[in-house]
Amino acid sequence: MTSRPENLSESTTPTVLISKESSNGILLAKWLTAPQNPFFAKAMVNRIWSQYFGRGIVNPIDDMHEGNAPSHPKLLESLAAQFAADGFDLKNLVRSICN
Repeated sequence: MTSRPENLSESTTPTVLISKESSNGILLAKWLTAPQNPFFAKAMVNRIWSQYFGRGIVNPIDDMHEGNAPSHPKLLESLAAQFAADGFDLKNLVRSICN
């Protein structure tokens, strides 16, 4: 664990670290939730599904890759596409799963 020097002031901190427009975290969040990124939607659908049914469509839920195929790939694709189209609205996803 490294400690931050106590004499480090905001004036010596690079602006890239404090600028909200160029934050790596914001760039990562935009990439993760981009409609072109199918992984986030599938992972969230799988995780929420597992919360209700005790097992994910891909199981284990944290092991999504080509070698670990979903039990119902069309269902996962459909729910993920709807989830992304709804702006990643968890309430609508839960409604879709439960109804």
